[in-house]
Amino acid sequence: MKDNTIYQLLDLRGELESKLSAVELSDKVIQRSNVAFHTAQEYLVRLKGLQPASFANEADEIEYYKTISPLFHAYLIFFHRVFQLEASAFPSERLRTKQYRKEQKVIRLYVEQNLQAYRYFITGDESFDREFFLSNPTPPPTNIEETELLSDLQHITPMTLKFARFIAYEKLNEYLDSRLHRAGSSSVLPDGITAEWTDKKIYLHQLTYALVYSKSINHGNITVKALSRIFEIIFNTDLSNVHRSRQEMYSQKDDAAYLNLLISRYHAGMREADERHNKR
Repeated sequence: MKDNTIYQLLDLRGELESKLSAVELSDKVIQRSNVAFHTAQEYLVRLKGLQPASFANEADEIEYYKTISPLFHAYLIFFHRVFQLEASAFPSERLRTKQYRKEQKVIRLYVEQNLQAYRYFITGDESFDREFFLSNPTPPPTNIEETELLSDLQHITPMTLKFARFIAYEKLNEYLDSRLHRAGSSSVLPDGITAEWTDKKIYLHQLTYALVYSKSINHGNITVKALSRIFEIIFNTDLSNVHRSRQEMYSQKDDAAYLNLLISRYHAGMREADERHNKR
């Protein structure tokens, strides 16, 4: 049976998660990640204040060091890394993308260096919980900056610290993926060049289907969904309803209206170019 202190700690965890779930990092990310970091810091202090000198039983101690404490430390690490990353980000989208990918390499390297612990974490293994989460030695020094954040290391076990980083890095990797996705539309283009689709979206759907059916790309080895994804990135638009738009095209009197318009404009443009050339 859980001790009342554990229930208090679980309530505190729920309160922290509720507060931080409201933090939206898609806008004003530097300011918001900084606020979230200080919130996580405040709750970590509260957690340590509630931590008992000794636990009522081994199960409570394991739960604390394995599932409760790592999450509080993980939020601290995550928002600190996001703030550090964005506050020092390059103005160039290309260089910022390179910076995000470098950060992902750091995450992969840490997982590779701690692969056995990561497997224990990701599989929910419990076979060595007593060895990992009951003792309380000081963790060995590490070469990444989160150690300075977690200066009060006597409150965590070495495996607690690893679990905290695994949780934080999973969140950070998801964040980096989202930032890279948003940067994709400009990162594939040279600096200073933008390309935004400003015509009807149904026209871009028609062009997508035409190129797929023409087999002009990859000798025909590309799907409508894949090409739509490419156009989304290039033209900074949403084509998630491309298959539903196919039904819309079928319902139109001319399901190739845009393709016919392209032919017309192509011939008109070529004639105008010839006329300008002949006047020189």
